[in-house]
Amino acid sequence: MIVEPRQEDWILARKIHDTFRKKPGAQHIASAFALAHLSRILNTEKPRKVLELGAGIGTITYLLASHPCAPGKIVSTEENAFCLGQLERNIPPEYMSKVDLVTVPEEIVHLDERFDLVIFDSSHDEFDISNLLKEGAICFVEGSRKPTRKSIREKLERIGMRCDFTNHTQGRKLVHVYTRRWNILGLSIPKIRFFKSIKGCWIGRVERI
Repeated sequence: MIVEPRQEDWILARKIHDTFRKKPGAQHIASAFALAHLSRILNTEKPRKVLELGAGIGTITYLLASHPCAPGKIVSTEENAFCLGQLERNIPPEYMSKVDLVTVPEEIVHLDERFDLVIFDSSHDEFDISNLLKEGAICFVEGSRKPTRKSIREKLERIGMRCDFTNHTQGRKLVHVYTRRWNILGLSIPKIRFFKSIKGCWIGRVERI
């Protein structure tokens, strides 16, 4: 599944990212790149029910609840005490009122729901949520999370479904790893140079096998 954000998606994503990157606990928030792709999904697919696995400090939660095409039902999981405190501070009451917050993640497997969009922003690979997905549902994985993508595919296959993910990447950057050795000028000598993928997202649609 290929998603191509438009200008309005980039503007909204960068605004939200710029706001949240200054907040406590922002080290692992979703990138503006991922937020823009998620915004485009909301605009084009208009999912009615969304499940967010791992609300963190609220970056994606804020996007979902404040978006012009905000879903009618948003269920978000978060169990970390610090993140729960930040969610209360970061999400205005008028938006937080749209979110059903689940603080015991294992309880999600008992939800009597079928979601149109599931966002994986935390490692809940031990839970089988295949019963929460329906044909045509979209799986959105923030970052790489290879074990999570593998777990999703395996659990869906057991019920005769599949999800083929498309990697949406920002490209690669050159990384230098330095040693403690020094040359005659007193400068650190690069030992290893390699290219590393810049954090993006993976998107797929659930289909019958």
